Amino acid sequence: MEIDRFIETLGHMDAVRLKAGYLAIEGILLLSRTNVIFDPFSVLISKDVRIGENNTIYPTVRIDSGTDGTIEIGNGNVFFSDSVITAVSGTISIGMGNELGENGICIHAESGAIRISDRTRLKNGPNILDGTDIGAGCQVLGDIKVHNTVLEDGEDYRAIDPNDRGAVLKGYGYARNILLKKGSVIFGKGDFDQFPVELQEKYHPGWKRDQGQEAEKGSRL
Repeated sequence: MEIDRFIETLGHMDAVRLKAGYLAIEGILLLSRTNVIFDPFSVLISKDVRIGENNTIYPTVRIDSGTDGTIEIGNGNVFFSDSVITAVSGTISIGMGNELGENGICIHAESGAIRISDRTRLKNGPNILDGTDIGAGCQVLGDIKVHNTVLEDGEDYRAIDPNDRGAVLKGYGYARNILLKKGSVIFGKGDFDQFPVELQEKYHPGWKRDQGQEAEKGSRL
């Protein structure tokens, strides 16, 4: 009797999901053969989203391609809880090895294109909008609306020399029509156009010491 009730409930859940264009629970479970999905019941993924392998998807993630949108996701990404990724009639391309949505994120392509390359870190509530191109190793840290902006490629946040890292936006506010080069950062509090472009080393004053320690370790091998 309990099993019958569970099957009936599952059937109802699947009917609601399918009507809204999402994968049924079985479809999520199939994805979990090559990806880590902690809670298939709380994750919503549109049926035509393309997802690679070895991604980690935490509970309450929504990936929604709408009726005319396109979303393609590579391998080895982490999607933290409360990540919302929607392509209404635009396109979203996500590469490999990204850390997306720790403490929340919204990636929303209304009618344009959004590209997120590899090894990026986007966390603490950013809102990524049409026309944004986030290069390899770049970071967006904070409650920032990012629109029609290009962040240039670099090493990821683990690189010892901060000036070798991809471009960084941090703080809160609105970043629009910005081109930010490798090794640069804007720490904004409102309109990012009103704040200076700085070298990332300003926020990592001990990096040369760390570099020396790494070199010393290497010489002992």
